[in-house]
Amino acid sequence: MKNLTLITLAALSFTLFSCSETTIEMDVDITQTTDFSGTYVTMVNCTGGEEANGEELNMVITKMDDQAYLIDMGDGLIVEGTQDADKLEVPTQTINEDADFDKVTITGTITLLSSDELSYNFSFEVDDEGQNDCDLTLTRQ
Repeated sequence: MKNLTLITLAALSFTLFSCSETTIEMDVDITQTTDFSGTYVTMVNCTGGEEANGEELNMVITKMDDQAYLIDMGDGLIVEGTQDADKLEVPTQTINEDADFDKVTITGTITLLSSDELSYNFSFEVDDEGQNDCDLTLTRQ
């Protein structure tokens, strides 16, 4: 009987301790595992004066080094972005700054939604004609 009690107690202890929650902490640098590079397609969804809503837009994101990217939005509109974890920050940039027309100022953030989708929220202004705000979902091709 004593052996049966010891065996039951051992089995109960094993069951209780084997079902305890184990937490494993991993120190992973998301900038090393996330690569935004690729060709993406989206439908334009903007508010403001220079709207082109409903038009399909192809974008190419190219990784330049560890955290720097080029974002080619087509029509010569290429901006730089810097990776910060699961986001690409696009600081305020002016394209065609020295031109008499088509001077574009843009700023925004690209956020990783999944391995095949990004969210691109940005604001831009063309020739001081007023601000446009855009919220795009980019799908990897």
